[in-house]
Amino acid sequence: MEMCDPSVNYPLMMTNEIRTEGDKQFLSGKGDFKVDFGANSEYKITVNIKKTRDAAEFAPLISFEEPDTCAAIQKYLGDFFNELEKSAGIESGKCPIEKGTYELKDYPLDFKKLAYQSVPEGILQTTQIITDKTTKEVLLCLVTEGENFPK
Repeated sequence: MEMCDPSVNYPLMMTNEIRTEGDKQFLSGKGDFKVDFGANSEYKITVNIKKTRDAAEFAPLISFEEPDTCAAIQKYLGDFFNELEKSAGIESGKCPIEKGTYELKDYPLDFKKLAYQSVPEGILQTTQIITDKTTKEVLLCLVTEGENFPK
């Protein structure tokens, strides 16, 4: 996971690292929110895919926008996000999240808790953008890449 443009100081900054041990993945990271996360904002996600590990380039898979970031998080991430919040010291299910600094250390990722389970096999690259509804300022732009292949 990385910010779309590391040189930009987004109002919602995240630094994350995923560590794999055997068949388990762990997330450590920090969120530095200069504004309330999810307040008065729109959510957009674009997903690209490589069907095999040796594919040369990503192909577009899906892109959609939601008018409410908090509703989108519950709709697509659900308990996965709620438990992640709890591990960062945030009330589970709370959104918007008050501005501040939040940290996670060695949080075990359980993708079976995602509300949206129709994830195709392949290497997935997601770009998530949160935009202020009023000013249209990009508050967060995060790129994530991960594999979803049978074990």
